[in-house]
Amino acid sequence: MTFDQTEYEYEDFSECRPEEGKISRIKFRHCDFRAADFTDFATESCVFQECNFTAARLGASVHQGSAFLNCRFSLARLFSAEFHHCKMTGSDFGGADCLGLLIDGGDWSLTSLQEIDFGRMSLTDVNFRGSDLQNAVFEKARLSGCSFEGANLSGATFKNADLRTCNIQGLDPFSVTLTGAKIDMEQAVYIAFCHGAKYTP
Repeated sequence: MTFDQTEYEYEDFSECRPEEGKISRIKFRHCDFRAADFTDFATESCVFQECNFTAARLGASVHQGSAFLNCRFSLARLFSAEFHHCKMTGSDFGGADCLGLLIDGGDWSLTSLQEIDFGRMSLTDVNFRGSDLQNAVFEKARLSGCSFEGANLSGATFKNADLRTCNIQGLDPFSVTLTGAKIDMEQAVYIAFCHGAKYTP
């Protein structure tokens, strides 16, 4: 099938396999993409609002400046998918396969990313504000300029991760694993404050 319109609403694209390899500036609202095959597919400046990608195959897909707002990616296959400066606000990734996922900037606020493995990933300027990251794994991840302000990080592990320059305001150091993590001075002062210490120059 081909996407030859500029807007789609309440359409059923379940189990589809697009013929074109890339789409640009198309808007989808309340569309069903369950079990659709978007392997090696690309989007640019597209908008997907409240769409269902449950069990969809998005392996090696590339998304540039697209928005996935309040979408469902439960059990989706995102192996080696790339999201460059995308807006993912409110989307649910419960049970998704995110091995090799690449996230380059973008707004991932208020997303559900419970138990997602970000281990060894390199994440730069990603906004995770208010997201549900319970039991997420950031082991040996390189995190630069990311914001975790107000995120639920209960049970998350940052073992041997590089957190320098990240906003960790609101992080509860008693509910996460920080063994071997690299932190900057501002973060060290914040964590010490959480333990009751007082910085005195």
